[in-house]
Amino acid sequence: MKTSRQVRSCVTALSIVLCLFTLASCSEISPIVFLPTLTMPAPLTPAPTQPPTATPNPADFLYFDNFQDPASGWWVEENEDASFAYDDGYYTIRSKKKEIMQWSIPGQQFADASIQVETIQVEGPSNDNTSFGILCRAQSNGDGYALRVSADGYYSIFLVKGDDFTPLIAWTESSYVRQGNQINQLKAICSGSDLSLYANGELLGTVRDETFPTGDVGLAATTYEDSPVEVRYDNFRVDLP
Repeated sequence: MKTSRQVRSCVTALSIVLCLFTLASCSEISPIVFLPTLTMPAPLTPAPTQPPTATPNPADFLYFDNFQDPASGWWVEENEDASFAYDDGYYTIRSKKKEIMQWSIPGQQFADASIQVETIQVEGPSNDNTSFGILCRAQSNGDGYALRVSADGYYSIFLVKGDDFTPLIAWTESSYVRQGNQINQLKAICSGSDLSLYANGELLGTVRDETFPTGDVGLAATTYEDSPVEVRYDNFRVDLP
């Protein structure tokens, strides 16, 4: 029958095709696929953080005052020439009279000492012609050594005896002294006959003098104009040089 032979032919043909396909599939070798090597990224290192500024510990110093206690010993007074006050955790000296150094001492006694204080001029004449800083080996009448900077970028070391101010280092300009109403971290070292003044971690000058071997420590401020100057002090500390 035509139909039967056609079907058989188709089946036969299909069988041959399937056989050939099976042989081809069995004889085919799968190719080797090479995958790229993956490199793991290095772990990220966190950026270093700045350590917080340490608060001074009073036990680490021979003398320390953060001016939180208004009975800690510094002068409190106001007159026509000046005012001295504890003010919200700071100590302030306001000098009103031109060319008169206003000063204050806490009633201590040291020979060799390293004295540090944070200072800022909060008010002054427009030309910043002022001075402020540290007293070393101060006597009860104000004699001693005055190691000071000015808001217009100068520094000096003076020997003070009565009304005489003798420049051991005359006023000298320095880029290390921050001008205007900026904070200056001051340090005065009185060790033997050596007197040194630092501003913001930098040495400004050193000189030798043997007039006063011991005395108090203190703070000072002066205006050289008709306008007053007000200086704020914080974290006053004394240690061995």
